[in-house]
Amino acid sequence: MIRWLNAGRVLGLLLVLGYHFFQDFLPGGFFGVDVFFTFSGYLITALAVEEYRKSGNFRLGSFCKRRFLRIWPPLVLMAALTLPFALLISPDFTADIGRQLASALGGVTNWFEILNGGSYEARMLPHLFLHTWSLAAEIQFYIIWGLFCAAAVFLLRKLTPEVTRRSYAVLKGLLFVVSIALAVVSYLRMRAGYAANAADPSAVYFGLDTRGFPFMLGAAAGALYGVRIKERAGSAGAKFFAACGMILPAAGLFILSLSLRFSDESTYRTGILGASLLTILIILSARRLHAVTAGTDEPRALTVTSDLSYGIFLFHWPLYVVFARGLGWKAWPAAAVTLALSALFAALMHYGIEPLLHTKPGEKRRRLAPVPAALLIAAMVLSGFALNRAPVRSSLEEEMLAGYLYQDAAAIGSAEKLVGAVKDEPLVIPASMPVIGDLIQGLPVSSGGGSFQPVPPVPPPVIRPPGEDDQTGIPAGVTIIGDSVALGARKRLAESIPHSDVDTEGNRSIALGYELVMEWQQAGTLREYVVVGCGTNGTADVFEKIDLLIANLAPGHRLILITPFDGRASEKWLSYRTMVYCREIADQYPFVTIADWAAVIKPREELLGADQIHIGGNAEAIQLYVNCVIEAINEASGKPAKE
Repeated sequence: MIRWLNAGRVLGLLLVLGYHFFQDFLPGGFFGVDVFFTFSGYLITALAVEEYRKSGNFRLGSFCKRRFLRIWPPLVLMAALTLPFALLISPDFTADIGRQLASALGGVTNWFEILNGGSYEARMLPHLFLHTWSLAAEIQFYIIWGLFCAAAVFLLRKLTPEVTRRSYAVLKGLLFVVSIALAVVSYLRMRAGYAANAADPSAVYFGLDTRGFPFMLGAAAGALYGVRIKERAGSAGAKFFAACGMILPAAGLFILSLSLRFSDESTYRTGILGASLLTILIILSARRLHAVTAGTDEPRALTVTSDLSYGIFLFHWPLYVVFARGLGWKAWPAAAVTLALSALFAALMHYGIEPLLHTKPGEKRRRLAPVPAALLIAAMVLSGFALNRAPVRSSLEEEMLAGYLYQDAAAIGSAEKLVGAVKDEPLVIPASMPVIGDLIQGLPVSSGGGSFQPVPPVPPPVIRPPGEDDQTGIPAGVTIIGDSVALGARKRLAESIPHSDVDTEGNRSIALGYELVMEWQQAGTLREYVVVGCGTNGTADVFEKIDLLIANLAPGHRLILITPFDGRASEKWLSYRTMVYCREIADQYPFVTIADWAAVIKPREELLGADQIHIGGNAEAIQLYVNCVIEAINEASGKPAKE
């Protein structure tokens, strides 16, 4: 094995841990995943080429067995040891955990997240096994590329049974050309995918077809350079320049991780590609350093950390979700406990269990010591309890489902009135239709955490009733356009605010809210008071869209912006900066009013759901939200409309 490659693995792990633990400091630490991908592409291809050179064959069965033993036992152990910790936190964090676990063990987490509309940066509750999406991508790469390498060697053996310099060169050239071609196709697909999904590029980020090019660039380097190195004692200068060849690209990766964020366009145009190319430079420099440091071993700390890196990667995410999100610990203590437990479990796996799986023929079969065996049995029993108590849907998902059902029921009611008016007779509703009402009745509203103290409702806003002529031609009343937070209060908003149209939707951004306002305005259905609460789902153009909303809103309207709130957000987060921008913009325009939900809920964060964003079906929080909107409408009624 090439010495000093371990430094690259450890670098990738540190970037990922930095991103998950301290995202504000290292917003682009997810580039560590591209380090792993590029390393995997290089090593798999280089070892395949070397196996052909030595034996004239590539044994797909042996390759798959090695990959299976390397990947799945730690994966199963991770699930068994981390699920019991979920008993310490809200069951919401384990909602639908069965399908998540099956996806993780089946190596398809990336496609599971894509098909279920999962967000990489987890706008609601993070999945405990979300991090296995990258492992799933690796598994899929191993299968596809392993099959291709086996097929290439098989055809080559048919044409040239003996290994010759020419056949060896043909195999390397074929793998190199195909790798580059696939890398180009994958990169272009990522660029196109981002252009179509810039608001949330999670599907582009998860997909093997769009994220496969780091693997293929690594594979191209593996085909070109292989693993063979001629060692020689190098001079001090040669060692220095070889070491610099590793340090400088590593510094470049760190700078990328400091500079770019997940949703930035530059991440998908140049960032991921740049991270992959910098990783190749690290690999080539490690080869050079290996050559000039003959007889020199890597530091023990480096090799041990590298040995444990896979286990630490597997264990850290679900444990950190438990401590930081589930229990609400601060970042530093949560990170410290997570890292300590992850290292402990990784060591148990690497030094205690993995050796049992690699017993060679003729060797005495080893047995697991009694204490680790008892630990595993206890963990499996507790995991069963965690799986048993896991709900099908979280309270946040129930909240959104109820909101959608109320909204659909209101739409059906409106359609009934229209059709009844046209026919001048009662609308006959099929017997199956009341199921919507039954479903709504089956979704209870809870009082949430803490003792329930009813919040008295604010009297309905004083607004111009329909039919009164105000010389503008604008429909009287209130139009409310909201995101998933407003969705949780949708029914109460519609009941409490007369002459209102309420349209709420999960994952709705300011950009999408702006488009809907313009659509209704063009159709002549936008009411006098326009309430927009879509700041939770931030996009890069959020401030531009707020400016466009203010500029393009027709005269005669009054605009009310609901400030977003995220209990996890620091001053660097987009949702926090959106809140500040909304407050600042209201001071500049007389027709703009703020419904300061962030200020209202900040002292009462315990009323929110487990994600610290959504109302979570809490009756008290719902009434606070509705009161906040009504008070803003009343305040706006005393201001001039847009001229």
